Amino acid sequence: MVRFCTGLSSQTSPRPNRFLYTIIMSSKITLFIYNLTIGGAERVTVNLANQLTECGYQVEVLVVTEDGDLIDELVPEVELSSLSVNEMRWSAIPLARHLRRTRPDVLISFMTAANVMAIVAARMARISTTVIATEHSTKSKVRDITQKPDLILAKYLYRYADHVVGVSKGVSNDIREWARVPDDKVVTIYNPVISEEAIATTYEPPSHQWFHDDSIDVVLSVGRHIRQKDYPTLIRSFALLLEERENVRLMLLGGGELTSEYESLIAELDIEDEVAMPGFVTQPYPYMAHADVFALSSRVEGLSLVLIEAMACGTTVVSTNCPNGPSEVLVDGKYGELVPVGDPDSLKSALTRALLHPTDEGLLRERAGDFSIKKAATEYEQLFSTTQ
Repeated sequence: MVRFCTGLSSQTSPRPNRFLYTIIMSSKITLFIYNLTIGGAERVTVNLANQLTECGYQVEVLVVTEDGDLIDELVPEVELSSLSVNEMRWSAIPLARHLRRTRPDVLISFMTAANVMAIVAARMARISTTVIATEHSTKSKVRDITQKPDLILAKYLYRYADHVVGVSKGVSNDIREWARVPDDKVVTIYNPVISEEAIATTYEPPSHQWFHDDSIDVVLSVGRHIRQKDYPTLIRSFALLLEERENVRLMLLGGGELTSEYESLIAELDIEDEVAMPGFVTQPYPYMAHADVFALSSRVEGLSLVLIEAMACGTTVVSTNCPNGPSEVLVDGKYGELVPVGDPDSLKSALTRALLHPTDEGLLRERAGDFSIKKAATEYEQLFSTTQ
């Protein structure tokens, strides 16, 4: 594998000679994920696919089901393919056939279930493709019984991948422990979260009235309405905050299986007029840029893309000190306060301090640059070269 992308834009990269260009373009990278609905790992897939294409690779995004709003964000040069099966668990044989036919140089899979199928399928196909499994969360902390079969399989199969990527040092250490993968196979590569252009962009405020009233402070969170995000703790902490500050509002972007539960809690606390849940938005950056504080209340995070995105927008952040990503992103509290998981009182106090003493925007944007798309793509390329 020839390394070509060095973190420079295509406009400033040196023009390769024809022989080198031919080698680069013959290198095919397949990225495998369930689908491209709006989510952290799905956005990472799109960011990495687009950047590797810019670096000169032939890139394919392979999905199980061809649906999701993020499909439209793939650049035209990325090939989108589908296995056309209903569930990930039935994908091993179709995936093996696909790999045998297309013979990519590198297969990168995203999330535990896809990782398991990628490792099995590559061995079934009997091809020399480099298999890189990426793990996005701390699996030893998972309590969801529906994920247990994947974790059991991953524990025995991850050692057969060429590399296993953890999206934070905490996730990588967790992989070594619960999956017992040899140290030399586990690599930490932070997710390709943000572009340099996005960090430098100034965003117009969203149309919602709260962002056009200087007397109102907006606390924002973005994510799926699932147990892992622990929005009840954030909602309860906001209710406590509202007792002290009448001019504060809470906005939760996203949706999911627990939306109605959150609505019931908000009604129970009698704060319907002070909380808004607009649902999923395709472009959350304007909301982040004009919020006064971004809050993350998660129980578990691999890295937390939204935390980094908020920092890239220059917004003060507060997060639970959950395993494992936030403490790494915030460097143990240097870039934003960390509070205990599931503690509304501590989160309320941290939100109060953040509203009174916001973090310097330039400092936050600078830290967000450590999670740039180009930097991650370059580190993946270095990984390719070690097995080619």
